[in-house]
Amino acid sequence: PWTDRPSWATGQAGARKEKNMKITPRDLAALNFVAEVGAVRLDDVGRLLAHLGGRPTELGARTTRGIVDRWKRSGFTEHHRIYHGQPSIIVVTRRGARLTQQPVGLRVGLPAVAELGHDLTTAAVAVLYECNGRAWTGERLLSTTFAGNHRPDGITFHRDQRTAVEIELTPKSSKRYSTILPDLTAEFDRVDYWVTPETESTVRSASANFLVPTDQQRVHLVQIGGLAR
Repeated sequence: PWTDRPSWATGQAGARKEKNMKITPRDLAALNFVAEVGAVRLDDVGRLLAHLGGRPTELGARTTRGIVDRWKRSGFTEHHRIYHGQPSIIVVTRRGARLTQQPVGLRVGLPAVAELGHDLTTAAVAVLYECNGRAWTGERLLSTTFAGNHRPDGITFHRDQRTAVEIELTPKSSKRYSTILPDLTAEFDRVDYWVTPETESTVRSASANFLVPTDQQRVHLVQIGGLAR
């Protein structure tokens, strides 16, 4: 594993170079999303930018890189290459968080390596919801506003339906599911569990064991597949 130190972080010249960069509504919306989810892979940023710009297909890698490089030169983001052969990871800086008016205590910078795969997968799933017209609120913001017993990885809103979203890359203990599943079905209209082949049977069994049939019908299992990061 290795990390690129952002060029603007080596001094003030890079930040001054584009300190008057014009921020478009699309820039602001995309930076706000990155700040909320914590870390997003470059290709997922391209999908989000295409959606925000009303394009039917994702932006090419060169176009996406040109946009995010402007953010980087203006001091709004850092870009890291952690996994060999994989796209860069985009995170906001404190300056970027201020631009998007995030809560003061919101963590910025690269997540811990142990959390990175989960955070990037959550971001990829969040982009998919956003691209399908379902507004996303992530766990990072829920930590300051959510009053329920268990905070899901995200919440989506569509019409009058509130959906809790869980990204299940590794199975939890039966005891944890016995409280999490009833909490989620009591709080939300629908629960989407994004699962791997390894976690699908565990979640399905937990739903059957700890929920009444009517609540089981509101829990939907979706394969993460190619969205795994």
